[in-house]
Amino acid sequence: MIPVPFSDDMQMTLIYDHVFVQPQVTGSMNGHSGTHTSDSRKRLTPIPDVNITGNHTPYKILSEGQGQSKEKQSTAATYSRQQRELSNLQEQRKRKTPATSTRQQDVTRNEQQKRQTSTTNARQQDALRNFRDQQRRNEEQHKNFAAINCARVQGAVCTLQEQQRREEQHRSMVSTSNARHGPALPNLQEQQRHREEQKRRLAASDAWQQDARRQLQEQQRRHQENQLRLHHDRRRRQEKERRNEENLRALRDEEKKRRREKTKQEHDRNRMQGRDSRYNPEQSRRGNH
Repeated sequence: MIPVPFSDDMQMTLIYDHVFVQPQVTGSMNGHSGTHTSDSRKRLTPIPDVNITGNHTPYKILSEGQGQSKEKQSTAATYSRQQRELSNLQEQRKRKTPATSTRQQDVTRNEQQKRQTSTTNARQQDALRNFRDQQRRNEEQHKNFAAINCARVQGAVCTLQEQQRREEQHRSMVSTSNARHGPALPNLQEQQRHREEQKRRLAASDAWQQDARRQLQEQQRRHQENQLRLHHDRRRRQEKERRNEENLRALRDEEKKRRREKTKQEHDRNRMQGRDSRYNPEQSRRGNH
């Protein structure tokens, strides 16, 4: 007799050399027809090679009924565990397997294309709206600059005209006084100082007018450059929109061509396999009759 120590994680039915168990006939197992006994199943189970030395733990000797019940429980637990593993594997395959339905794939592809098209259109609309806002702000700024410059030039012209009017009025008054009372004997130094003052004022007025005219020309040049840049930007944007339209049209044509080719291949496959009654004369006659 070979005793086997009993532990919590392993329960074994001890087999003795002098004990003979009467075979018990059971039903068919694993889909076979024949006589399989619990004793034969016991003999198929390998006996571990256990080396027992020194002090042992207490032995647990199981009777024949207890061994059979433990074996049934172990078989049921193994079967339930295999069923759970199989169901988990099938669930994982279902999650990993993509949708094979052609209609579902077409619907998914159409939704993706719609989302991409809507996103592209939204981006184009945002870019166009931003461009128009920037153009409107630039035009308003140019108008304000032009109005300010025109107001400055008009003010300078009015000041110069007023000064000229006063000088003409003064000369007319002097000429009238000279005609009435005769020419006075002015001081030569005072006349010289007055002429120099007039020259200085005229030079300053001319310099201011030239500066104002130069600023106005610079503003006009900048305005023309901005208008030209806006025109180029508008042309580039139109060219970009045209290219986008051509790309979208090409994508739609390619998608239509691919669908036609796929439909044609599917019809050819159904015609070769005879699945569709339209391509099977016998099924068509049966359906008509």
